[in-house]
Parts: sequence; structure tokens; C-alpha cells
Amino acid sequence: ASLSFLPRIACITSIAGTKGLGAAPAYSATKRFQSHYLECLTQQARMRHLCISITDIRPGFVKTDLIAGSSYPLQLDAKEVAKSIVKAMEKGRSVKVIDWRYAILVFLWRLIPRWIWTRMMIAK
Repeated sequence: ASLSFLPRIACITSIAGTKGLGAAPAYSATKRFQSHYLECLTQQARMRHLCISITDIRPGFVKTDLIAGSSYPLQLDAKEVAKSIVKAMEKGRSVKVIDWRYAILVFLWRLIPRWIWTRMMIAK
């Protein structure tokens, strides 16, 4: 049975919410908040038996006017990111890290203990 008629919500957070980033603490913290808020909304929707699918979209750097001319690594094409978002929503994914390279990076970040992470020098 197709679930295409169900309401869907996608929210763009960021891989920056995975760990605290000293180079951008406010940005990192707000993205972490967004992810946790979406998790709470998902739980609340299920508790109330609402048929709502919520997808937390976690891209890395996306080539947009916002970062034009910058030297950020692994910049993603906005159209490809959009396709990935639609696909993730169609599959009913709750969390989608955009691009396999960022997925590997996030996986590795999570393996680093806090006491090591807070001592790492992560530049802007």
C-alpha cells in the first residue's frame, strides 16, 4: 500500500548538530536543538496517533549564495541535495545525512570520545 497521501514534514538541520563545533558554537547548538525538537515532535505525533512523517535532513556544506566564494570542503550541489531530500521523504526516513561522504564523517565523529573531541582544534 502506498503511503504517499500521508502528511510529510522535512526540516533542514545540519551535520553540525552531531557534535559541538567550537568554530561555530551557536550554529552547532541550534542545529542540535532542531534535531532534538524533531525527535520530540515525532514521538508526540506517534503518541497522539497522528499520521505525520517527519524527516530530519542533515546536509553538510551546500553550494548556495550563502557560501559562494568560500573554501568549505565537500560542497554539495543544491539540486542533488533536493533530490536526496525528496527520496528520503518518500522512503519515510526519520533522519537523512546527505551524501555518503558526510555520512561516513558523522559516523566517525560519533566514535570520538567527548574528552578527545573537546581538545581537537577544528578550524573554520
